[in-house]
Amino acid sequence: MIKISHERGSRYRLVLSIIGAVFALAVAAQSGAAGEVAAALDELAANSIVSEQISLQDIGITEAITLNGTDERRDIRLPVPPGVALTDAMLELDGRFMHAGNGLTEFTVSLDGYAVSARVLSGATGDAGLRIGVDGSPRPDGIILLGLAWTSNSPEGSRKNEGLGQNILEAFPTTRITYRY
Repeated sequence: MIKISHERGSRYRLVLSIIGAVFALAVAAQSGAAGEVAAALDELAANSIVSEQISLQDIGITEAITLNGTDERRDIRLPVPPGVALTDAMLELDGRFMHAGNGLTEFTVSLDGYAVSARVLSGATGDAGLRIGVDGSPRPDGIILLGLAWTSNSPEGSRKNEGLGQNILEAFPTTRITYRY
């Protein structure tokens, strides 16, 4: 009995599969069906849809992005196929906020420089997550620019900004964009 390593065994099976496919095409060609087989393969290739997901973790962000203070912004570049239209594109932001200080806190999310969500977050803590559609237009540079902005303002008439630095927003590494093309 011949022992074949797992890697070699996989290659061996692949070679046998290719030989089998070539043999089947040769038989089909002799029977006049080669054109039908080629047309079917072309149709399959034309109708292939690829589903992708890119998360902050996939691009090396392994810790939560923390925004605090009175006005903090972060831009994150998420790669997509350059020049390709996206379908069913969706941003799924996973995050939370803590509101420990005085004043109003606002959270704005932008995509490619355009605001797509702006919210006032209230309460001591809460879910800052959101799910929102992403424009499917092709991006020549292959980048979706995700912008996060966190603003804490002191209440009208207040003399102090005391505690505003304790208002925190965290975007988790599981934040992702999903799409098909």
